[in-house]
Amino acid sequence: MDGGSLSGFLPEMLHERIVGKIRAAVCTSPSPERLGGILDLMEEGYKVSEYWLPDWVGTMPLLARGFNNDWPGWFDLCGWSVPEDVNFVGYSLHSTSDGEWLKSAAILVALGVAACFGRTAMGGSAKNVLNTSLEVLSEQVAGRVVGAPGGVGQVLRVLGRGFRDWGGVEEVVLLCGRLLHHEADAMPGDGYRGRKSAAKGIALAVMTMALTASIDGNVRYFKQTGQLEEHLVPRHPFKMVNGVEVKFWEGVPQIVTPEILLSAAYRPFCKGKGLVLRYGDASCGALFCGDTTLSFLNKHRSLLLDQPTVVAAPRQGGASADQAYKYILSVNPENNVWVRSHYSYACKVSDAFKKRPNKICLNNCAHRTVQEVLLSFSDGRWDWLAGGGCVCG
Repeated sequence: MDGGSLSGFLPEMLHERIVGKIRAAVCTSPSPERLGGILDLMEEGYKVSEYWLPDWVGTMPLLARGFNNDWPGWFDLCGWSVPEDVNFVGYSLHSTSDGEWLKSAAILVALGVAACFGRTAMGGSAKNVLNTSLEVLSEQVAGRVVGAPGGVGQVLRVLGRGFRDWGGVEEVVLLCGRLLHHEADAMPGDGYRGRKSAAKGIALAVMTMALTASIDGNVRYFKQTGQLEEHLVPRHPFKMVNGVEVKFWEGVPQIVTPEILLSAAYRPFCKGKGLVLRYGDASCGALFCGDTTLSFLNKHRSLLLDQPTVVAAPRQGGASADQAYKYILSVNPENNVWVRSHYSYACKVSDAFKKRPNKICLNNCAHRTVQEVLLSFSDGRWDWLAGGGCVCG
């Protein structure tokens, strides 16, 4: 459930613990700190039967495909002057013979390059756009590491150019996404109208496109509905509490403006919007609240915990979800275990979380160190086998 940030060593951690095949790897929100580790699993080729992803990663390629080619509008939204040396009349991909998937990838990469550098990479076929973008990105990254030991800058230039000739299509798209993410991270602040976050969102979408196109596991998409659903996920002991599985893509505009694209690219950074999942059998359960404030619940609708449950605290136990706790009711509260996972010690802890009888901080609040927690269920109760308790408040 949620993989942490990119290159957060999730595959290595699972290998160390001798974790074999994974039945399902689930991402509750497309935020970088949840989707990143899932992408690492895909890139590693980890044995995962199914990936459950937010619908955002599936709609981004469709939005790119419907882009109305208002490139001056995109440059303006991103706070860049429109390039004077480019004639935007008829400025689109010359051919879709490379396939709709590749066209979507090329447009997203070009949008990301424009957001990061105020430069254009469009023109010609989709492959040409990707090649041009890759050269721009590799040159930019290399330029920031000039003088690094071992000639890193030169190596990056060679890699960027070489991939055009000996890299597969998915590899080129993935490298473009990785470099875009790297550049977006290096941008100061969030910049003009959230340009940094939009560029990073596009990079995540590009990487996800490349990796889902090349993995062996099945990919399923889920969307939020903004209301209590409690739908069972077929073949799994899970309920999707506030969402449904996407069977057919509907509601995606046929004509997509720069404003629509910018808003979509920024979505991974919109807080409190995560999917909520519930695991359970006859004896125990787990509630994964992820990045949500449970806004789909109210005084007439609540979640009843009728067996000992491990609860991943709403919004990671932060104060922004204080009101959410009253909608989680329990038959025997003393049998539940509440887990807070916030890694920022500057973040205020929810007063409601502090009142829970059994609570754990994954980032140990006593010693301010990351800790691994191991719980085991037996004889009607959860036993702590590893990890300290929480002393917050």
